[in-house]
Amino acid sequence: MFFKRNSIEIEFFKLPRTGEESLDNLIEGILETFDQLLFDFSRAGSIRGQKQNIRSGYRAGGRAPYGYQLKKHKLGMNVDSHEIKKSILEFHPVHFPIVKEFLERRAMGESRNSILRDFQNRNIESPSGKPFWQASTCNSIENNLLIYCGHLVYNRHNKTIDGKYVGDEKFRPEDEWEINSNIHPAAITEEQAQAIKKQLKRNKKKKPQPRKYLLTGMLQCGICNGPMVGDSGFYTCINKKKHITDCTNNKISSDYIDKKAISFVKETFRRHWKVKSPLLALFNMPNLNLIAR
Repeated sequence: MFFKRNSIEIEFFKLPRTGEESLDNLIEGILETFDQLLFDFSRAGSIRGQKQNIRSGYRAGGRAPYGYQLKKHKLGMNVDSHEIKKSILEFHPVHFPIVKEFLERRAMGESRNSILRDFQNRNIESPSGKPFWQASTCNSIENNLLIYCGHLVYNRHNKTIDGKYVGDEKFRPEDEWEINSNIHPAAITEEQAQAIKKQLKRNKKKKPQPRKYLLTGMLQCGICNGPMVGDSGFYTCINKKKHITDCTNNKISSDYIDKKAISFVKETFRRHWKVKSPLLALFNMPNLNLIAR
């Protein structure tokens, strides 16, 4: 319709034309329906093949999760004389102990941030190869608990339409998943996986209120002169947080320093402006710059 509205005519090499617009539109619609039907059949066949891979103990494709690596198996030749290869997971000699430690400590109730700070202090690289870890890095690890229990999983993810998951749910109901248990080396036990799941459910129920940081834009690092920004209840040097410099300044409790700043401002107003309420003089107050050391 777009092309027709703009007086653009499309010629097909194999599409028959009768010269009658209504009949030509009918033929085109029938062929489009057959194309969609063939696509659906092809997709269904691909899904059946992937499920059969899982049932046979092979991966259904994709990269190996962090901590594992792919091991290829040659299964013969297909009708086009191309080699058939299937892959399984085996532990990565460097990354497997790291993800195992992370999950074991999470199962014991330790927070992500605590573990990741320890990893950074020990100079353990993140899965992306960077020298620092972010809490969001661990989402994919904790979403793959079944794999880290040694199981193969397929058909977990929901369909996407226009880039959005159907029903705004990333994962399908668990009874639709294809699972083959105890296929590759496990990093954790079922009990440990359940302990992590319980933590994730508790965290999901919590709805933390956005924290307001009073001194945003006014607090400056006393070591590298970078701005101090709000971060999980603390002010931290942005240069240190983003590893821009080797700043060694520590975090400062936002509650503590906000109270100190308010107390300082009140006392300054009382001494110099001599007003009963410091709020009355707030609009005449010069820019406040603080140095955090």
